[in-house]
Amino acid sequence: MINRDLITTVEAAQILGLDPSAIRHRIRKGKLKAERVGRDHLVSRRTIEAEKAARKEKAGPLGRKGC
Repeated sequence: MINRDLITTVEAAQILGLDPSAIRHRIRKGKLKAERVGRDHLVSRRTIEAEKAARKEKAGPLGRKGC
């Protein structure tokens, strides 16, 4: 059975608009929890969606950081 709540680093990167290497970097630094499955890391879709919402909130109403 496949757990639909876990997504790949590539899928997480697409959701956040980042490069997959940025997601892997956050995993290595301990800033993002992930499960190792073989050679791949899987992250919680809920965690990624929460980070996306936080990034959007932080960006402000015009969608730009610091403006």
